[in-house]
Amino acid sequence: MAVLLRENQINHVLLVTYALHMECAKYLFKKQGLQVEVIATDYEATVRLVGLLDCLPDAEALSASARAMKELVGRLAGMLGVER
Repeated sequence: MAVLLRENQINHVLLVTYALHMECAKYLFKKQGLQVEVIATDYEATVRLVGLLDCLPDAEALSASARAMKELVGRLAGMLGVER
């Protein structure tokens, strides 16, 4: 993508992506020599009262943990220069 942008003399981009992916995406765009302005969307934080049942494991919590682990592994791979 960076090659296509450079061919069209674009070096400053507005990056809109999920909040969970923001830091990794920003890093990858900057690594290609692009100036990046970021807007994060779809934050996964909620505010609610916590009850006793919230201490029990559930599928939603497992899914959130899996998404977070995938993001961490992706960031580590990006930092190490691993290509997909």
